[in-house]
Amino acid sequence: MTSKNTKGIDNTVTEEDWDLWEEEDDIIDDDEEEEETPDAIEEPDRKVPDKGKRKKKPGSNGMDPKAKKGMIWAVRVFVIIIVVILLFAPGFPFHDIRETTGINSLKNLMKPFLPFPEWTNVSVTLAYDVVVSGGRATEIEIHVATPFDIPFDPGPGKTRDYLIQDVQNVQFTPSSNMAINDWNTEKNVISGWVINNIRGEFRYEVTIDMTLHAYQWDIDEEDSGTLQEIPVEYVDRYCVNAWAVKDDDGTIEHYRYEPLDPVIKRTAEQLTSDEPTVLGKVKAIFEWMEDHFNYTSPEERQRDRLVYGDYPKWATGCLSDWYGDCDDQSLLMASLCRAVGIPAWLEIGYLYDPSPTNEDPTQKWGGHGWFSVLIPLKDSDDFVIANIDPVNHEFLFRDPYRFTDWVDDGTYMNVNGEDVYNLDYYYNYFSSSAPSGVVVDPSPSTISNSFERHGSIKVYTDRPLTDGNLPGTQQQFSSLPTPSPLLLAPLSLLFLAVPIRRAFLKRDQCSDGSEH
Repeated sequence: MTSKNTKGIDNTVTEEDWDLWEEEDDIIDDDEEEEETPDAIEEPDRKVPDKGKRKKKPGSNGMDPKAKKGMIWAVRVFVIIIVVILLFAPGFPFHDIRETTGINSLKNLMKPFLPFPEWTNVSVTLAYDVVVSGGRATEIEIHVATPFDIPFDPGPGKTRDYLIQDVQNVQFTPSSNMAINDWNTEKNVISGWVINNIRGEFRYEVTIDMTLHAYQWDIDEEDSGTLQEIPVEYVDRYCVNAWAVKDDDGTIEHYRYEPLDPVIKRTAEQLTSDEPTVLGKVKAIFEWMEDHFNYTSPEERQRDRLVYGDYPKWATGCLSDWYGDCDDQSLLMASLCRAVGIPAWLEIGYLYDPSPTNEDPTQKWGGHGWFSVLIPLKDSDDFVIANIDPVNHEFLFRDPYRFTDWVDDGTYMNVNGEDVYNLDYYYNYFSSSAPSGVVVDPSPSTISNSFERHGSIKVYTDRPLTDGNLPGTQQQFSSLPTPSPLLLAPLSLLFLAVPIRRAFLKRDQCSDGSEH
């Protein structure tokens, strides 16, 4: 095939020319190929063969196409690395960047979570049925620890705009005739009834109306201080053996908080030795207990009554049993925290059972125990006091299904001239005196009058969830997938990039008629 141009130059196209053009086309990457515009003006000195593709000279832009392709992929990998650093690198300035931009939320992709209301409006009645048979009781006392307002801890520079626990009304029926004892600045308040010279059946009630808020202490290990930053007055009060267990002769056999026990101390130190921050140490203990301790079964509860009576276990007993109920596990974990110098103490109240299968209003609320821990903030004098509930897998979170009526303040009370540890006084809610042959039978219960949920939040966890429906707890959820968020986002980008690129190339090839 021969052609002449306007200058009379012979532009004969040979088979060698065609082969050369086809070899050049084979090394051109389709996504880097220049698009031909409809209004392109043909250069007068160049004959472009009609082969369906436009020839592009290698090196025309100063770079070999293969080298350019490699550079493009290098840039893509570099961008992915930057994204990973921004998402997961510790310390300043990455933490502040994540907080400012909100990309911290990406870490929660595919994490397991528990759904909760934002807040609840509740009304509950604490009922005390007393039966006196065989004669008259000389005196009966019923002690009621009433709940109190609890402000949330907003942290430095933030304003409080609601109460975690907002008590709106407390009504005694019949009216309380016991002097009110305020043992801890409006936190541990005891009142109730004193009844003299009675027989027969009697009912006493306290109805409480409250608003309960969910609250999560939003701190991580980058925010947490070290043991040296914990205020000394809290260490002196809450890092010692406390709540003694005595035999009939008054000799101390155990403590329910036992941080100074050698086994407790050695266990705590082994669990936390690699964690530099207070929060890291607390979390290591919490996760170890999640992995190794079970909730008390009905059979185990019968056995525990013979060994421990109606009181919670001492910490070494729970450790040796490898199981315990709510206050048993809370006391053990608080003891482990205390053993390494972290203040922790028991908090007690009632927990609502949200199970839809439980419609009995007298079974909706049950006594419950959890604990509080002090966590200092990094490079400051500030600290937070946060809740942990081991049996319900709630770490630095307080759900709106519970209310508090007592907080262990680490002190003793003078009751009738005798020093009594404050938790002993709380657990002895009932006392009576009666002649021989007179039986006094108290029967406490709770009645759910109303329970209204408002709003919805998700509480994410770092660990897989398991099925459960444990007596005395709200552990009722299903297992969810838990791929690591550390790798999920960048790997997804990396693996999706290749098939997406190929799909676009195939589309472009089909559109220009080169492939079908």
